[in-house]
Amino acid sequence: MRNDVTTPAHLYRNARVFTSDRRPWAEALVVVGDRLAHVGDEATAARVAGPDALVHDLGGATVLPASSTATRTWSAPARRRSR
Repeated sequence: MRNDVTTPAHLYRNARVFTSDRRPWAEALVVVGDRLAHVGDEATAARVAGPDALVHDLGGATVLPASSTATRTWSAPARRRSR
């Protein structure tokens, strides 16, 4: 994991980010290294990302959460059955 000061932040803006939280939609997210640093409004995301962030305009695209954990969880029983 690289989350040091040499790793640039990536600001993804102009998006519809689904959060499944009490505020289910956000406008932007910030990624630093392999970590999600912020999800929320664009102004706050820009402050969190900093002036040297790499900015990616998503053009209003929808962003949904994903997890590779589900793949590992479901594949383990399948491997046991195939033996």
